[in-house]
Amino acid sequence: MPLNKVTNHIDELYKNTQAYIESTMEYYKLFAFKKLTESSSMLVTMLVAGSIFLIFIGFLSFGAAFLIGDALDSYAAGFFIVAGFYLVVFILFLLFGRNVFDSFILTKFSKMFFNESTIDEVLDEPLQTEVDSQ
Repeated sequence: MPLNKVTNHIDELYKNTQAYIESTMEYYKLFAFKKLTESSSMLVTMLVAGSIFLIFIGFLSFGAAFLIGDALDSYAAGFFIVAGFYLVVFILFLLFGRNVFDSFILTKFSKMFFNESTIDEVLDEPLQTEVDSQ
């Protein structure tokens, strides 16, 4: 009789362990799907917002170029001045902007993918202060 009880408990333990593993797998599948959906949504939102902003900057640049060109009596000079401005902005971005964008993207994705306790474990001190300030 006692051996029969032990066997029943082992069978029950096996079934419970199997159910736990299956439910854990389902949880992580749903978790991955949720994070993938959030990432895709954020990417599409950023692409749409970026496209609208680029159209705005394009029209603003044309307006500024025509305005400067009209003031200098040479539309070509106005367009070259606006192009020179964008060249300076591009060079400044290459020199200083990469670190800013890398940390921005890292903090946004880390907040989306990890909970607060995991973020505290993963981030180093300078980046943690930047995350806390946002």
